[in-house]
Amino acid sequence: MDIQATSADEIERNLLITLRGRMHAATFTGASAVDTFMAIKDGVQTMVSEGRTSYDDLQLAQSSLQRFLGQMEQERDRLGYSEFHEDTVSGALFGLCPPPCWPIC
Repeated sequence: MDIQATSADEIERNLLITLRGRMHAATFTGASAVDTFMAIKDGVQTMVSEGRTSYDDLQLAQSSLQRFLGQMEQERDRLGYSEFHEDTVSGALFGLCPPPCWPIC
C-alpha cells in the first residue's frame, strides 16, 4: 500500500509520537532534547526533499528512529548518566552513521 503522507508536519508528528512512546519517562537536558528534535526535523526534511513520504517510507523512518533512540540509550548507559545529554545524542549519531540510518543520517 503506497499512501502518501499529507505533509511534513504530519510525518514529523508521527515521528514525535514514536519518540514519546519510547521515551515518555526519560529525562533530557534542554540541549539534548533540542538535538533530538532537530535530528527528527532534519530527517523529515530529507524525506520531503527526496519525495519519500509514502506510508512505507514513514514505517522505515519510524524503524530508523527506534534504532537511533536505542543507540542513545546505550550511550547514556555507557557514559553512566541517568538522563540524556548532548553527548548521548552525538554519540548515537556517530554510532549509527555511516552506514546510513535513513532518514536520520
